[in-house]
Amino acid sequence: MKRTASLRALAVAAVTTVLVGIVAAPASADDLSGGTWYFEKGHVQEALDAGFTGKGVKIAVLDSQINPAIPTLRNANLTVIDKSYCHDATGAPLPAVSTDEVGGYHGTGVASLIVGTGETGPGQVPIRGVAPEAEVLYYNADQTIDSEGKTQCLDAAGKDRGMDAVAEAMNDAMDAHVDIISISIGGPYSEDLFRALARAVMLGIPVVGGLTNDPLSTTGAFPAEANGSVAVQAIDATGAVQKAGGFSNKSMAVKIAAPGVGIIAPAANDSGGPQWIGQGTSLATPIVAGFLADIKSKHPTATGNQLLQTMIRNTGGTHHEPAWGNDLGYGTISLTQMRADDPLAYEDVNPFFDPKVTSAAEGPTADDVRTAKSAEALRPASGSPVTPAPSAKPAADGVRADTPIWVPLVIGGGVLMLLIIAGAVTAVVLGARRRNGSGPAQADEESTSNGDHVMHAPTGVGSGADQGGNR
Repeated sequence: MKRTASLRALAVAAVTTVLVGIVAAPASADDLSGGTWYFEKGHVQEALDAGFTGKGVKIAVLDSQINPAIPTLRNANLTVIDKSYCHDATGAPLPAVSTDEVGGYHGTGVASLIVGTGETGPGQVPIRGVAPEAEVLYYNADQTIDSEGKTQCLDAAGKDRGMDAVAEAMNDAMDAHVDIISISIGGPYSEDLFRALARAVMLGIPVVGGLTNDPLSTTGAFPAEANGSVAVQAIDATGAVQKAGGFSNKSMAVKIAAPGVGIIAPAANDSGGPQWIGQGTSLATPIVAGFLADIKSKHPTATGNQLLQTMIRNTGGTHHEPAWGNDLGYGTISLTQMRADDPLAYEDVNPFFDPKVTSAAEGPTADDVRTAKSAEALRPASGSPVTPAPSAKPAADGVRADTPIWVPLVIGGGVLMLLIIAGAVTAVVLGARRRNGSGPAQADEESTSNGDHVMHAPTGVGSGADQGGNR
């Protein structure tokens, strides 16, 4: 499948070709104000006033180029990562920042829905992010190459990287200790991508991805449709699933629905250009990521898996047991209802990861996750791997899920060495005493405060064994 941006709905001033699914730009600010319904109907301001602001939470956004100089992003808590994951057709590294309307419209609109400050240019409608105090790390892992929203990411030799650039950016984001990953682009299967997704599942980091906007598509759109990911559906202000070509965008992979139709979006230039009304799962995806960040800001010890558990039990404005459908998934996300719940009450298990999946086309599999855990233990210190949150329950073998695989080996090796040395020393002493006609050696004992006794290790053994067992 040709990799294309999930959002094909933001109009571009310099583009004359109408994008697929686009809603024409209204002429006045009054008409545009309806595009803020996601903020109003979602009762976002009430959540912000209650302290659910995303503060202290780190979100990675992977998308195409961005213009952080537009009014609503100018003073936002946004860091654009200065690394080229893509090159252009000439082999030149593609900069992450762009003021080009075609190149920057998608990513600029996505980021604004998370950390937009509401600052505006003359005559503009405020665009406010749903988690304005979250920290967004922005990774340019894509390039919009034409007016129809088609995208491509090349390596230095001019070869299409497919989704490998997304995989590389995901790993960098996980090295940076992000809490949530938001991806509004999608594409075909990639081994590197699935390895990165397995690592995210192992670390308990939610990967929020937009479904394709084409209800007739028969090709998977990853990472959204991958095992363990949060596949996002787009709805309008009435709660109806978005339509394309007259068909509702239903999917067997959908997990959650969020506002994505009739949403205001900024122009990518920094001169206060015209705003637009757009639609697509790319707009719904950052809203889901932002809502999860809001909840974590009030429950900082909650794991990513627990955030997902509370999300699917509080959809549609009510608390209930999870129930799935191919239109809204587990329902429409509700920030208000999630605020009333305690994510710490739920098991630290990803509700979207099926350990029975064995097909590489659906991956990652449980074996992939186990491999990721082993690989994590071998990552160099310079990689700064993320430390997973403690599991709610110990693993079946009694080792915590976040314990590096080498720790039991080192501890076990230290104990074994201690036993070998102690045995050797004991044998020497017994031999010497037998040669001298004495009886068996008696272990030295000392009384502890509770009347128990401890055995002294032979001189020169205890300190070495202690050091070895606590590396």
